[in-house]
Amino acid sequence: MRYEYNKLSNILEKYYHDDNYCGVASLCTATGLSVGKSYHLLKRHGRKHRKGTPFKSIVNALKESGYALETLNGLRLKATDNWGKGYYNAGISTYGQAEKQLKTGTYLVFNCTTKSAHVGCIKDGTLNDWTARSKRKTVRSIFKVIKTEE
Repeated sequence: MRYEYNKLSNILEKYYHDDNYCGVASLCTATGLSVGKSYHLLKRHGRKHRKGTPFKSIVNALKESGYALETLNGLRLKATDNWGKGYYNAGISTYGQAEKQLKTGTYLVFNCTTKSAHVGCIKDGTLNDWTARSKRKTVRSIFKVIKTEE
C-alpha cells in the first residue's frame, strides 16, 4: 500500500482542499497510483471537486489504469453497470467483516443509503479508509479489483 489513509486524507485536504474523496483514496490504494494522479484521473472521468465520485468514474479510471472490477463470483463489470446491481456482497454485512474475510487481493467495498454513498478499499486484508476506526458501516456491494491483460 503506497499511502496509509491518514496520509491520503492529509494530502487531499491540505493540497487539494477536497472532501468527499473516498473514491480518490480507494483508487489510489487499489492501483498504487499517487494521490495526484488518482485525483486527476477521476476528475477526467467525471468526478466533481468536493462532490464525491460516481461509480462510472471509478470503473473508467480503473480501466484506464489497467484494472477492472469483477463480482465475487467472477463476473466482469462494465461502466454501464450499477454498483448495486444485485447487491454483490457474499453475505458480508459490515466493513469489519469484509476486512476479516478478504485476506488476499484488492477489493472495493460499497455502501449506499438514500442520503449518501461510500467506497472503501481493502488491500490484502487491510481496510485503508476512515471506516477502519469503527468498521460497522454496512456493506452493499463488494468487487474484486483485478489487473487486466490489456
